[in-house]
Order: sequence, then structure tokens, then C-alpha cells
Amino acid sequence: NTAIAGTVICLFGAPILMAAQGWDDHDRSEKMVAHDIAVNYLESCAPNAILFTYGDNDTYPLWYAQEVENIRPDIRLVNLSLFDTDWYIDGMRRKQNESAPLPISMKESQYVQGVRDVMYYQDFKIAGSVELKTILELLLSENDEDKVPLQNGSKENFIPTKNFKITINPQEVIQTGTVSAADADKITPAMEWKFNKGYVTKGTLAMFDILAHNNWKRPIYFASTVPSEQFNGLDNYLYSEGMALRLLPLKADSSANSRSDLVNTPVLYNNLMNKFKWGNVKNASYLDTQSADDVSI
Repeated sequence: NTAIAGTVICLFGAPILMAAQGWDDHDRSEKMVAHDIAVNYLESCAPNAILFTYGDNDTYPLWYAQEVENIRPDIRLVNLSLFDTDWYIDGMRRKQNESAPLPISMKESQYVQGVRDVMYYQDFKIAGSVELKTILELLLSENDEDKVPLQNGSKENFIPTKNFKITINPQEVIQTGTVSAADADKITPAMEWKFNKGYVTKGTLAMFDILAHNNWKRPIYFASTVPSEQFNGLDNYLYSEGMALRLLPLKADSSANSRSDLVNTPVLYNNLMNKFKWGNVKNASYLDTQSADDVSI
């Protein structure tokens, strides 16, 4: 017993002494920055939203907020780092908390592991932009005539153009509350964009499926920390509403010099002033440099 006690003191003596004598210098119980930033991601979104995230830090704390504290269980988080797996797409097709299944039309056989893992771009010199639903139909087609032959003799689906579009029904956009009736003149007849990759993965295919079949029924957001290449070319239609960027079918803003200039100001202001929490930075007994920098940003 004496030997064991000595070992414990050797291994854990410093932490024990710190807890006993230095707790006042290391107390993090009032430090809420990470927690509140996670909540702010969620509170940036309109009800029943779909929120695309990418990394650990913009996903796991949000899962905690939803699952443990029951904060915004209406939002469906979609981690793009996991979206290339069939089991994760399976989960997105099921109800979770207060979130209905995502509008994914694909059958399991069309995205199971080993099927449509990667589909490459083939330049077919198509004039103009092609409806995203048509692109999706081609990528999901089982017809050999809709595929290109590979060197090993097999055939694979492909992207024939990078110029995509979604034709917009203004009435549908207004009825779902995506854009207010007062801003009807700002709605674009069609969202047109250039896909920014030379290939489509399973996760990108699933995102296309959601975009093609959502019909503006659920607000779609990207977390502000998602790398821009994961926007798949939709940059000009993503408007900041706080810590998330909302997909909005608005005409190009000629006054915007860069992506960061796209802001849905009234919603952003309301989120900042009435919804966001600030990590108890004013009263916390301890605040590390990283947290102070995050808050200042």
C-alpha cells in the first residue's frame, strides 16, 4: 500500500497540488467561449435548417449542444467530412431529434460503398448552364449510354459540364419565407454557377440531391468555418447571417467586391444583438489568449 501511495504521488502529485493550492489560478468553470460559439452557430440558422459543417470544432460542440442541452434540435447538422460515406448518408435519410429526413432521393444501391465513389468531369462543350436536376439524373443513371468507358473496360457516370443552374420559382421562394415579399425584385430568375472541382464524390452527389429536391422548404446554411472549396461554386449566393452563411436565390450584388461583402444585414443584426452569447468574457475569472482572439474577431 505504501508503494502504491508513493507511485500515485509521483504520477499525480503535481495535478493534486495544483488542484489543492492553485485552483484559483486554473479555474475554467466560468469560461464559456467554446460552448457559446457552438450555440451561436446554431442560433445563426432559421428554424428547421440544414447546416453544413466540415471539421471537428464546428461539429462536435454543436452535437453536444443539441444532444445534451437540447439546443436547436430542429437543425440537421451535415458534416461534409463524413458525407462521402454510405453509412452517414443513411443517417441523413432518417429523422433525428426534431429534424425530418433530408430530401435525398438516391436509393441506397446508388451510393453504397464502391459505387459512385468518384465521378470525373468530361468536357462535352455544352453551351450554357444545365439544370442541377439534369446533372443529378445523369450522375445517377444506370444507362450505359449515360456513362463513359474506362481503360479497364468498365463504365462510369461523369459530369458533362461545370456550368450549373437552378431555375427559381419566385412564388415558391416567398411562400417558404426564404425571401420576403418586399424583396421580390431581388430574386434571381436562375441561380447559375460554375462547379469548382474536376470530380464529384459521394458527398457532393448527396449535396446536389438535397439542393435539387429541397425546393426551398428548408433553409440551407454553411458554417462560416467551412473551406470555400466545399461551397462547390455557390459562393455568390451565400449570405452571412452571423456564424453561418445562408443560401439565398438573389441577384448578383454589383456592389460586393468579395464574398465577405454578402451580408443579410437585418437577420445578422438581430442574431448579434438578441440571440448570440459571448462566452461570459466580461465576468470570467480566466480567459485564455485564443478565446480572447476568437471573441475579438
